[in-house]
Amino acid sequence: MSLPTLIELTASHQDAFLDYMDDFRRAGECDYVDDTITPQSFSKYVERLQRASAGKDLQPGIVPATTWFLWNGRRILGRVSIRHRLTPRLEDFGGHIGYDVRPSDRGHGYGSVLLCLALAKARAIGLLRVLLTCSPTNTASVRMILSNGGQLVSESPAISANNRPTQRYWIDTTR
Repeated sequence: MSLPTLIELTASHQDAFLDYMDDFRRAGECDYVDDTITPQSFSKYVERLQRASAGKDLQPGIVPATTWFLWNGRRILGRVSIRHRLTPRLEDFGGHIGYDVRPSDRGHGYGSVLLCLALAKARAIGLLRVLLTCSPTNTASVRMILSNGGQLVSESPAISANNRPTQRYWIDTTR
């Protein structure tokens, strides 16, 4: 098995992507699953990701974002989306980077690898520092952010989508 790398999806990743999404379903984490993505619609999904990265056909309030998948040569281990800029809402909740690790591969350090690789991608986009937000109770995310140089700048009492406290961290991508 090869070291994990970040890839952009192509048609050759269809089965691996559908298996990745099924992993979230099996874990009961359906909020991560886009049930509209089927074998028949996968190519449209890949095109949508490419348009989002180029800033094309975006809905009002949505910023350009590039999505990569953590790939070990045979399966997708995680996903990271990097927003190219922030809106006032993203400054409070969401930040530049959103990520997830497939449920069956959590606890193996893939999140830290994913974020480390994402920071290099963010730098290549031109982001000298990035904002990440997370719940203070999400100890895995907090550890991952801190291990990649995150500096806590604030905690808001209840601004997340689920009305829970949200911590804001900045990471310098030039280090």
